[in-house]
Amino acid sequence: MTGALPRPYIPVTQLLTAVMQIAAEHHRAGRTAAARAMYHEVLELDPRHADALFLLGVLDRQAGRLEEARRRLSEAARWAADRAPMDAELRFVEQLLARKNRKPAQTWRTATYYPDCSALATTARA
Repeated sequence: MTGALPRPYIPVTQLLTAVMQIAAEHHRAGRTAAARAMYHEVLELDPRHADALFLLGVLDRQAGRLEEARRRLSEAARWAADRAPMDAELRFVEQLLARKNRKPAQTWRTATYYPDCSALATTARA
């Protein structure tokens, strides 16, 4: 016997809950790198952890990585017991993606369907 103390048994669900609470505190405080690392640690133990996937999706959206956010949020909604927050965030990301992918509207001055007004100015003087 080496004299080492026995390790206390902590159920994995308790451990994941504790890590998620600390990660969420980091997230709220703006320490996104620490939060991201902890969310990934949770996903290593439980790849279908809906809250970790959801909050990573939120971090991705906040960082402007919209495609990655959509993928993570879709996965989170797949495994979540309460899909409402995931679906709402996913709709928001979809709107941001649609806005990003939309072609800018032409202004009336640069639109090609307006005639050149210089011809009108010469005929008005004649």
